[in-house]
Amino acid sequence: MHHLILVDNPFATAPTPIGSVHIVDGPASRSAHMFTVADGPPFETELKNEITAQSADLPPVEFTTDPQQYADPARQGLAGVAHDGVIVGLSPT
Repeated sequence: MHHLILVDNPFATAPTPIGSVHIVDGPASRSAHMFTVADGPPFETELKNEITAQSADLPPVEFTTDPQQYADPARQGLAGVAHDGVIVGLSPT
């Protein structure tokens, strides 16, 4: 996430113009239209705390079970996500 948000952002600027990071709360997959949370449970609190701690140098991090509440493709702005943010789905390798 650090590389994608701080280095490889589509605007190639530092500091990043991204205002918030919305992480799908649970293993996520990418469909053609949206992130969906897998059938499994949300991430454990310990894992969320570790991700948050390791993301201290990123814009504010928030976990969400409904990432589409932040998406607005018609919105004008950096990425079509609330607060000029990004939606990130994490999955096991």
